[in-house]
Amino acid sequence: MWIYKIYGIIVYSNIKMPLLSEFSSTDTNESFFMNLHVEIGKVTCQGISVEELDNNTFIIKLGDYAIYYVDGKDNRIRCLATSFESFFSTLFNIPFSLFFASKGWCLFHACSLLREKTVICISGDKGVGKTTLSYLLAGDQLKLYSDDTLLIRSKTRPFRAHNLMKLTDQSVSELNIFDVNKERNIIGKRYYSIDDTKIKPSRIESIIFLRRTSDNKPWVEPIKLPAIKKGMLYHNIVGIGVLPYSIIKRIDMESLFSDIPVSFLHIPSNFETLKKVKNDIESLVLGG
Repeated sequence: MWIYKIYGIIVYSNIKMPLLSEFSSTDTNESFFMNLHVEIGKVTCQGISVEELDNNTFIIKLGDYAIYYVDGKDNRIRCLATSFESFFSTLFNIPFSLFFASKGWCLFHACSLLREKTVICISGDKGVGKTTLSYLLAGDQLKLYSDDTLLIRSKTRPFRAHNLMKLTDQSVSELNIFDVNKERNIIGKRYYSIDDTKIKPSRIESIIFLRRTSDNKPWVEPIKLPAIKKGMLYHNIVGIGVLPYSIIKRIDMESLFSDIPVSFLHIPSNFETLKKVKNDIESLVLGG
């Protein structure tokens, strides 16, 4: 049995996850527990789908990669995966998103940067450059905190899954990163270990949705219309395209996000231009 802390939850796993640090602290005041059981075997499914068995149990079929059984009532996730990589590459997204949504929590699609004790979320469509920009902005004022997903349980304490960031070979080359792990996920991305900070963020400071532009100068567009803000936030729930509506409506988005400023950040499409205006982007992200 191996013990990990994932999204702030103490997870008892029957399988070792070498890229994650094992949890050994006796301080369990902020956590609850769940069980994870994984088997490796043949999976033959078509496409991605979610079947709701009852109010709190679900079956998730992820193509030829994995099948998950998620039990929100007894806090259990079981997985049959074709390989360890298929399991590890899929666990932290739709399975956990469904598990959290059954409890009224939101797994949000965003990278995040730590600013002292608050978090700034960098969100946007797949491939828009969330991870690349987050890495570029990391420095004295902003620290890398999470990649791809962030659990929002209340207005306080956002939680990351782990301290790993996934990078394409192109990003590794462009950003001149030399200390990536040799392991790859199922779509070929490399893992990079973020500093394992002990800081516990107190809240989300802002949410920024990235948009690419042909302009050389970045600019911010605050999202003021409630309908647009609501649509953007719902669109970035992890797995929104397959989660049952009966589960999505359990997430109290109004309560979780009502006081958080949301905006579009328009950034240059060209990577070399992006690097040149990094300081301008940082100023905009910090509210300057």
